[in-house]
Formats: sequence, C-alpha cells, structure tokens
Amino acid sequence: MKNAITLLILAGFFLSFETKNIDLEEVKVKPTESFTKNLETANDEFLIPEELNDKFEINAIGFICNNFKMKEYLQENQMKGSDSYEVTFKSRKGFLRANYDINGDLVKTVQRFKNAALPYEVRNKIFNEYHGWDITKSTFFAIGTGEKMDKGCYRIIVEKGNRKERIKVHVTNNSMNNTRNALVVN
Repeated sequence: MKNAITLLILAGFFLSFETKNIDLEEVKVKPTESFTKNLETANDEFLIPEELNDKFEINAIGFICNNFKMKEYLQENQMKGSDSYEVTFKSRKGFLRANYDINGDLVKTVQRFKNAALPYEVRNKIFNEYHGWDITKSTFFAIGTGEKMDKGCYRIIVEKGNRKERIKVHVTNNSMNNTRNALVVN
C-alpha cells in the first residue's frame, strides 16, 4: 500500500512538469572577452585571467595571436586617426607589450617575465654544469617583429651555499607556434 501511494505521488510530481522550448539570442563574443581591461591606466592594458596565466607566460605571442582579435577591437572601439596602437597584456609574473599597425596587424612585441619557467633543455644544461646548485631567480626578456620572437634572453641566478652565479641563456629565431626552445647558452 505504501509503495502504491509513493508511486502515485512520484507520478503526479513528474507529470506536473512540462517542457518549454526557449529561443536564445545569438551571442557575439567580443575580441577582449578573455581579458579584463585595466581601468587604472589610460592606455589599452589588459589583465590576463588567473586561470590562463600559465599559457600566456609560456608562449605570450602565440597566446595573444590566438586569443586577442585586434582588428575587431579597433572596429568595436572605432579607433582611427593613429598609425599604430600599443596594447599591453599583464599577468602575475610579467607583461607583453604589442604594437599594431592601423590595420590591426601585429608589428612589434616586447615581453618580460620574472621567475619564468625554464625550458627543459635549459634546466638540464644548468643542472649538469652546476651540479648541486639551486636556481633561485629567472627573468625572461624578448623582442620580436610580427608573430616571431627575434631575440630573447633568460637571466638566471644559481646559488650554492654562499656562492652565487649569474647565467645568461639566449633564445633566437622563434615563432609563435614554437615555444622557447632554440637555445644557445653563453
């Protein structure tokens, strides 16, 4: 008897719901949807969301090329009258400053990151040459044209006891699809 009453109550509960079809409006994704504009500055400066920081810091040029649509940004903000535009993208460890031409094409980049993750080859070479030393600090700096990184340099500090050494690792000829891997150690 209890089962029959429970079954009738459940059937009445489920039959009382009816489905509705709802038409949703088309949503246009803005070119800066992934970024937060920094309102504290007058320049075009965007903060990279915390969950995307690692991807941005590993390959900043590739990240902005894939996630920031400058041509759409120019149209949306009706930016005219200048031959070039500078946009800065910031994360918790550093920044990438990108210069675009009047058509929205990437012309030049400058990037700098503190405590940057070192590529596998660099870490291995340092640990082999400085066996027993600890990497205590690293800074990455690079300049590039278009989507290509022309010159880059890691400045690394290693320590062992009271001793401290400074190491420079140069990165050359890199594109947005290849992360920092063409390395020459000085």
